Amino acid sequence: MPPSFSETYCREVRGSGAECARLDKFTRLAPDIYSTGPLGKAVAEQALILYTPQGLIVLTGCAHPGIVKIVRSARAALGKPVQLVLGGFHLAAKSGREIEGIIAEFKKLGVVQAAPSHCTGKKAIARFRAAYRKKIIPAGAGRVIIL
Repeated sequence: MPPSFSETYCREVRGSGAECARLDKFTRLAPDIYSTGPLGKAVAEQALILYTPQGLIVLTGCAHPGIVKIVRSARAALGKPVQLVLGGFHLAAKSGREIEGIIAEFKKLGVVQAAPSHCTGKKAIARFRAAYRKKIIPAGAGRVIIL
């Protein structure tokens, strides 16, 4: 978890039988599993990166630091193409022009598939669906995705 999480929360994590690790930079968590480490200033978040033979899978929370920044960070850290970006993209309040710019950046970065959910917003999800067509993956809580 980012260092900004409270010690109380860390104790609760330990109380459930899990370890509490505070990450302050890009970190390998296990073979082919990484954390970006904290990104952003106002709301520090981290994303989970899975290395697969098809490319990287980037799993986000709400992407407050910026979804493009998160994708760039994953690519730069591992030097591999991005197969899938999955999770909240935090675009619900963005204009159509801003959303189209973000989609263009995804394409420029070589993102093959997108699975936007929750805080992405209905308008942005619809635009991603139109841009990615068969490469869009419906996402949400409880969804099982097999690549």
